[in-house]
Amino acid sequence: MIYSMTGYGKAAQTADDTVYQVEIKSLNSKYFDPNIRLPQELRAVEIPLRKLLESRLHRGKISFQITPQGPGTTQARQLHKELLKNYVRQVNETFDDLDQSQVVASLLRNPDVWFAEEDTDAAALYAALLPAIEKAVADLVAFREQEGAEIEKDMRRQLKEIERHLAAIERRAPERKTELKTRLFTLLEESGVDVNPERFEQELLYYLDKWDINEEINRLKNHIRYFNETLREKKNLRKGKKLQFIAQEMGREINTTGAKANDTEIQHHVVQMKDALEKIKEQTANVL
Repeated sequence: MIYSMTGYGKAAQTADDTVYQVEIKSLNSKYFDPNIRLPQELRAVEIPLRKLLESRLHRGKISFQITPQGPGTTQARQLHKELLKNYVRQVNETFDDLDQSQVVASLLRNPDVWFAEEDTDAAALYAALLPAIEKAVADLVAFREQEGAEIEKDMRRQLKEIERHLAAIERRAPERKTELKTRLFTLLEESGVDVNPERFEQELLYYLDKWDINEEINRLKNHIRYFNETLREKKNLRKGKKLQFIAQEMGREINTTGAKANDTEIQHHVVQMKDALEKIKEQTANVL
């Protein structure tokens, strides 16, 4: 089982006569990269909220927002009029011919322009909103799991494609050696050069050994098996970096096979394996 880093979750909770909308999105990232936007009365709990999100989501570019809505909003909050005016002025200086009503409406959705009418117990409000936060996070995790299942299916399809071409290369390898040996003998005979047969045999064995790809084939098989085993792991849910590393090793063996092949048919299979591996690499970039 694997999880995608992409997901979305949403929930709502009423507290202090105000409806709070909780929304969370995530995209792929190498690290845990949160962007948290909270209304003024919840700014004090940003650190514990950040820790909660990291413990549940682990990695990804996280966009989290709590927005107060409904009639209770205007009763419980006051508008930062000077701040709003400043925002409007900056927008108008940057963009021409904007609909002022739309500009103001958009800026009013920014939590920064509102403040609580009286001091609010941030910890108590956070506790009241925690069920909605948990639900939004759970929805996002479920989304990640669903998308992860689709990614895994595609990865397995691409692995099968690599295995199919690898099997064809393995069948072709002995024929290739024989053909290379025959071609070298023919070229030698046509050249009319008198060569010591024992010496020629030694040189031939040296070059055939340099062109041998059995080691690359076996290592690639092992990497494919390890990739599949990693996909099947149930305890470790954070597999993205590990899968990326294995895919890099697979690419190294495929490239070496192509460099040593000296055979048109094998080169064709190598190109197909590279194409399938690139698709796998693109997918691993979005795996948790």
